[in-house]
Amino acid sequence: TGTIQAFGGSGIINGERGGAGTIFLKQDTQTYGNLTIDNNKNAGANTTIHADQQLTYESINLTGSAKLKINNTNITTTTFLVTSSATLILTDNVNLTINNGNLTLDSSTLVVNSFNILNITNLIIRSSSTITNNGNLTPTNLDLRTSSSITNNGNLTINSYISESTTTVTNNANGLITFPSSTFTINNTFTNRGSLTTIGGSSSSLIIDSTGKLAQDSKLNLSTLTIKSNGTLTHSANSNTQIYTMNITAINLTIEYNGKINVTEKGYTGGGYSEAGNGPGGAQARSGSAVAGSGAGYGGMGGNGGSDTGKAGSSYGSITAPTNLGSGGGGGDVAGGNGGGVIFLNITDTLNVTGNLIAIGGNGVDATDAGGAGSGGSIYIVTSNFIGNGTINALGGSGGDGGFSDSGGGGAGGRIAVYYTTKSYTGTIQAFGGSGIINGEDGGAGTIFLKQDTQTYGNLTINNGGNSGANTTIHADQQLTYE
Repeated sequence: TGTIQAFGGSGIINGERGGAGTIFLKQDTQTYGNLTIDNNKNAGANTTIHADQQLTYESINLTGSAKLKINNTNITTTTFLVTSSATLILTDNVNLTINNGNLTLDSSTLVVNSFNILNITNLIIRSSSTITNNGNLTPTNLDLRTSSSITNNGNLTINSYISESTTTVTNNANGLITFPSSTFTINNTFTNRGSLTTIGGSSSSLIIDSTGKLAQDSKLNLSTLTIKSNGTLTHSANSNTQIYTMNITAINLTIEYNGKINVTEKGYTGGGYSEAGNGPGGAQARSGSAVAGSGAGYGGMGGNGGSDTGKAGSSYGSITAPTNLGSGGGGGDVAGGNGGGVIFLNITDTLNVTGNLIAIGGNGVDATDAGGAGSGGSIYIVTSNFIGNGTINALGGSGGDGGFSDSGGGGAGGRIAVYYTTKSYTGTIQAFGGSGIINGEDGGAGTIFLKQDTQTYGNLTINNGGNSGANTTIHADQQLTYE
């Protein structure tokens, strides 16, 4: 019942602690025995298993902040437990086989580098553990719990999946995640910049549950997409370059009541202190001193801020096929608002918007000489049957409140285009310019283009919600003929 220890020694002051040693215990009834690597909760140098050492064990226990690095060899065990801030690193040409057993991470880290295959029955991740997969990770069952996270840059294939709402999955640009069946449910925070599929392939269905939030930054092709009440589909935030947009093709898409596709403030960023907003319609800064920021343009012109401000943003982009981000408001003494993001939906059968589909510009920050607002973003829809009674908005943001000084200008409305065969949708479709608080000017109205497939040109609506604001301009290079 005494202690058995092989801790690495302390590196005094700026010296590194030594790596943990190994403790091997084998009862005579066992075939392979048990390996423990424990560094007494002190991070130090790596411990390495080499190809000429024993490579098969009944169990491996990595704990106490130990770091185990496995190089160019194959390891087989029934149970692998990684706990207490330990780190497991699998380098090139490593196969880790868990024979009908568990790989459990508890408050620990797993890094899988290229050309690795993990044949695991149960991968259990809990207590803020992290996995970074750069190779091939193939657990039969994945159990992700209590604030843990997975970052995938390689191939992750899962036959059974359980996750808690506090967990995070990020699938980066080169990543491929294959899920267990033709229907997959997201109930946690999930970012997809790579490829997401199921064993069902293109016939797969995706459900974003009430606790789920999916940031979809790459093209996604599905059979059915359902966003439950309080579930959210979005894309990641942009800065001064258009990188992230939403592009989804599905047979059917349903946004249930209180469910949302929401790319509000995901466009170009607003300017900082006395800086211009980003984007082609970014409001300009006034050189030499901080004054209230003006609003950004997109579907219309941005609203001017209070007296003596920088120039408001101009309109740009397509009326009939809008794919641009909204632009950022000008900065005053404080920041301008961000523009709205981009939503493109190609729904070949039925689009049901009973919830919210929104790409709203951000508000300018309140202060003396307040920030200008961002413009609304883009919503571009192609569908056969357009139904529901929800909300579709690409509104401009409101200028910041300057109190007794100058207020920011409102952001212009964005652009909405909807192509359909039949339409029984009875909800709202709005692209109003945002309010210019006190002496800030309201932003100009954005554009709403609706075209039934029996029409030649379609219908254009420009509506600013009863607020007189900046101009909306139709340019010579835009569609000039309408029903």
